[in-house]
Amino acid sequence: MIYNPFIGGVGIVATGCVRTGTMYMAELLNRLMHQAVGGCCFHETLFSNSRGVVERGGTPVLHLDKKIGESSYLAAPFLCHLPPEVPVIHLIREPLSWLRSFSVHQMTIDGYPLLPGAVEIKAHVCLMYKYAPEIITIENHLERGLAWWKIWNNLIEAGLSDRSWVRLTAEETSYERLQFVLFNAGIGVDEQTFNVTNSQLGRKINTAARNETLTWDKVPESHAKEAALELWNRYISP
Repeated sequence: MIYNPFIGGVGIVATGCVRTGTMYMAELLNRLMHQAVGGCCFHETLFSNSRGVVERGGTPVLHLDKKIGESSYLAAPFLCHLPPEVPVIHLIREPLSWLRSFSVHQMTIDGYPLLPGAVEIKAHVCLMYKYAPEIITIENHLERGLAWWKIWNNLIEAGLSDRSWVRLTAEETSYERLQFVLFNAGIGVDEQTFNVTNSQLGRKINTAARNETLTWDKVPESHAKEAALELWNRYISP
């Protein structure tokens, strides 16, 4: 089943910055939706970086379809276009842990668009220029990454009003944390079914090498670092 990006139906959306577990969540939701309603959840399909949609512009045309889910970091700027009945899972990751994973991609245009002067036009590059243009001029790649981490999470927060949502790390995924949004999405699975399905996945989906030598003292002091830590502390505060 293939859906054109920006045009179609959706019943639940998971999103976060890259390297926060969107592929893992896509697979978990896909299995749960298949069991509950005979549906499926895609990864970076409805919101895709492979078909040039962002370059062409336009507004998402989305309707409610409780048999379709989507998990994609590219959904972040467009949550306000979702029907209000669509719940959102906001995936987060501690910023240093995120940098350790993200920095192994070397932050080049071949991976993600965080180098100044990028010329290759891909959907995610266009999103950076449109929604996070200030990061393009930041020279230090770690500072640039933290600035993007904060901007992307702020974009998601802006799209959470007037809908049901939950914020969690992939490691915090549990029936208790997701029960409310699953119910509102019409995914009626019991706790035992959820736990069995989740245990079959583990946490190894789309994992990558991590730069374990990276510590906070190696990240330059900057507004981006301060702002990212302030936002993270707000997320984890009771």
